Amino acid sequence: MNLLPATQTSPEASATYNDQNPSYFLQATLDSLAAHIAILDENGVIIAVNAAWNRFAQRNGYSAESYGLGANYLEVCREATGEDSLEAPIVLQGIKDVLGGRRDEFYLEYPCHSPTEPRWFLMRVTRFGEGENLRVVVAHENITARKLALLERERAEKELTRSHEELELRVLE
Repeated sequence: MNLLPATQTSPEASATYNDQNPSYFLQATLDSLAAHIAILDENGVIIAVNAAWNRFAQRNGYSAESYGLGANYLEVCREATGEDSLEAPIVLQGIKDVLGGRRDEFYLEYPCHSPTEPRWFLMRVTRFGEGENLRVVVAHENITARKLALLERERAEKELTRSHEELELRVLE
């Protein structure tokens, strides 16, 4: 499969895909997804990304024009530092397990807060192909709305429990 990197597509090119041009068709399909997607080769090198990946990179200060194309995702995980890197060893092992065929898929929910907002993502890693044609799809889905709703529910439950306990104390007095 020879996907064109998302940085090589243009609105005009995406609009002209047809069944005779599978590369543009597949890239347009990837670009239509909301998840931030990178496709890795058998060594963990990023060989394709989608438009959502590029937009996320731009909005978060990633300045390289390649948006990570050609970078080794496994090395990035190995070298990650800072408070947002706590999950990096888990991600590294999960991707290696999928690449090595020890797992069919890997999932991880993780925080990825920005200076202006809290954010959470679900990372999903799956594989296809084999040998030199082995590919791994790494998809990051924004689950912030669900996570914030869960946190609000937990806060409300604690408040309800506290109110209930206070009411019981008053009744007993």
